[in-house]
Amino acid sequence: MPITVVWVDEQGQVYRAGLSLPSGASLRAAGDWLLRSGEHSVIAAAWASAAGFAVFGHLKDLDASLGPGDRIEILAPLKADPKEARRQRVNSVRRARAQAGAFDRWTRAR
Repeated sequence: MPITVVWVDEQGQVYRAGLSLPSGASLRAAGDWLLRSGEHSVIAAAWASAAGFAVFGHLKDLDASLGPGDRIEILAPLKADPKEARRQRVNSVRRARAQAGAFDRWTRAR
């Protein structure tokens, strides 16, 4: 059954690999094939360091079975804590508003 594996690197370059696996194969079997084959070295390296895997955008574990035509997405680890990144963005906007003289309920006491 045909399967597609997709990974997007940090620069936004999309890598795709088409696999042909036996029906009822799992994500683990797809990863084993990628790591053993040596055909798609960039995707195999991404697979080895992945934070997780998704099939059509839905998070799956390695024992999940695949269907014909499934697209496996390799998920990269987060670069920053989402809460901390948002806190930094909000604080920079608040500082800019305060320097511009636009005071509101968040910047008035600062």
